[in-house]
Amino acid sequence: MRFLLSLLALVTAQGASAHVRWFVNSPDQVSAYTWVFQDFLLVGIAIGACVVAGFLSKIQLPFVRNGAFFKPWPHELQFRLLAVVLGCWLLSTFYHGEFIAPNLAPSGNIEFLVGFQALVGVLLLIGHRIASYTLSIFFLIFLLIISNPFVAWIDYVPELLGFGIALACASNPDRAVKYLRVCLGVQLVVLAVHNKLINPNMGLQFLEMHPWNFFPLIGLDMFSNANFIIGIGMAETALGVLLIFGLATRLIAALVVCVFGLTGSLLGIAELVGHIPIVASFLVVVSLGTGETNFKELSPANLMASLDGLGSKVTGLMSANK
Repeated sequence: MRFLLSLLALVTAQGASAHVRWFVNSPDQVSAYTWVFQDFLLVGIAIGACVVAGFLSKIQLPFVRNGAFFKPWPHELQFRLLAVVLGCWLLSTFYHGEFIAPNLAPSGNIEFLVGFQALVGVLLLIGHRIASYTLSIFFLIFLLIISNPFVAWIDYVPELLGFGIALACASNPDRAVKYLRVCLGVQLVVLAVHNKLINPNMGLQFLEMHPWNFFPLIGLDMFSNANFIIGIGMAETALGVLLIFGLATRLIAALVVCVFGLTGSLLGIAELVGHIPIVASFLVVVSLGTGETNFKELSPANLMASLDGLGSKVTGLMSANK
C-alpha cells in the first residue's frame, strides 16, 4: 500500500516545479549531488509505473471509443482552439514585457523580440493556418535559440516545436497529435533531467518556499527533500517516456492536466498562465490519443512531396492576394 501511495503522490506532484526556474532566485548549482539508495529505489518505482502503463495502454474503454470528444472535431477545431490559447499566452507575455517566459533574459533587441512575439500571437488568433503558412512559430523558436544560451532555451523549444508542427499538420489529426505528444514527452524529460536529476539544488530552494515533501506524512521518514526532488524528476521522466512511445497516452495526458490545474491553484497566476499552452496541448492529446505510431512522412520522397505542396499553397495565397 505504501508503494502505491508513494507512486500516486509522486506522479501527482510531478508538475509542482515543472518550470522551477520561475520560482527560485538563482538557478546556479552550488554543489554536486551524489545519489543514494532511496534515489535508486525511486528509479525502480518509475520503471514499474512504466510497465504498468504499458499494460493499461491495451485497455480500450467504451466511452473513449464512442465519445465525440475523443474524435477529430469538425473544421480542425481542436487545433484552432489550441492556436487561440497560444495566441492569448503570447500576447500576455508581451503585455508583461517578457519574451516567452519570466526567467529568460535574452540578449539583443528585447523590444524587437517582444514585438515579434506579439505579432505571432496575433497571427495565431487570426487563424492557425495563417500562422503555419508564415512559419511564424518556427521563426519565434529561431529567435529564442539565438538570443538565449542553451541552458535557458532547452526548457521551452521542444514544446514550442510541438505546437508549431501540430498546427501545421492540423488537416491530419493523427499525424498532428503524434508530433505534439512526442515533443511534449521530450519536453518533460528535458525538464526532469535539466532541472532536477542532474542536481536537485534548485528544487531544494523551491521546497524551502513550498514544503511539499509528503514522504514523512506517510511514514517514509528516510526520504529527504533531495530524494523528493529526484522522485519528481523520475516521475516526469517516466511520463515523458510513456508519451514519446504512445503508451496509455490519454491517461498520462489527463493526469498531467490535473497536475497543472492543481499546482496552478496552489502557486498562483504566474504558474497558471504560464502553463496554459501546455494544458491546452495536453487536452488535445486527451481528445485525440496516440495518433500515428510511425514516421513514414519523413522519408526523402515524402519530404520532397510535402515541400512541393507547401510551395504550391504559398504561391496560391500570393496569387489570391494580388
